[in-house]
Amino acid sequence: MILEVNSVNKVNRTAHCKNCGGVLFKIKPSTGYVIYDCVDCNNEVARVRYDKYETILPTCEECGGNIFKVRITVDEQEDSNEYWEPECISSNCEGSPKNVYVDMDGNLIEKGERESLIMQDSVRSLEEEVNTQKETIEQFEKEVYDLNNEIDEKDSEIYVLNNEIDEKDSEIYVLEKELVTSKRHISELEECISELKWEIRNSE
Repeated sequence: MILEVNSVNKVNRTAHCKNCGGVLFKIKPSTGYVIYDCVDCNNEVARVRYDKYETILPTCEECGGNIFKVRITVDEQEDSNEYWEPECISSNCEGSPKNVYVDMDGNLIEKGERESLIMQDSVRSLEEEVNTQKETIEQFEKEVYDLNNEIDEKDSEIYVLNNEIDEKDSEIYVLEKELVTSKRHISELEECISELKWEIRNSE
């Protein structure tokens, strides 16, 4: 059973129903845990965890009785660390329920079958983890693919922009040449004007 206590600092107490104060219980076994129900008010008092595919029978192994008192052993340093031990209340009987192994449907199984189920669970858990990792990798690959597409699109846009820049550079080059030619023409015209003015003044 899980929830066992250390060998030191242990305190014993009797389980009781918080609803009515009753101290007599019936047991409902299930796979990996046990439910304790109060006999007096039918209130569910506790669910005590057991190891995987392990539980206890609802009746006393010695006499077959189905009503129990429960001694709880508690670790003083950690109240949540408890060990529940049911004891048969039938006259002259000090028996307790038998620990057994069960499958997920509550069927009794042998120790070897329990170990096989635990191994199958481990394999299934690993397979689920692998599938989860695969899904994560697939998601990452999709994100990388999408990002590469975006990069390709940006590269295309950059290529187009570079072509436009080259065209503008060519236009600027042509305009600069035209500007130089225009400046030269202006200079020639200014010289001609100066010569004409000089001739006009001399001819007067």
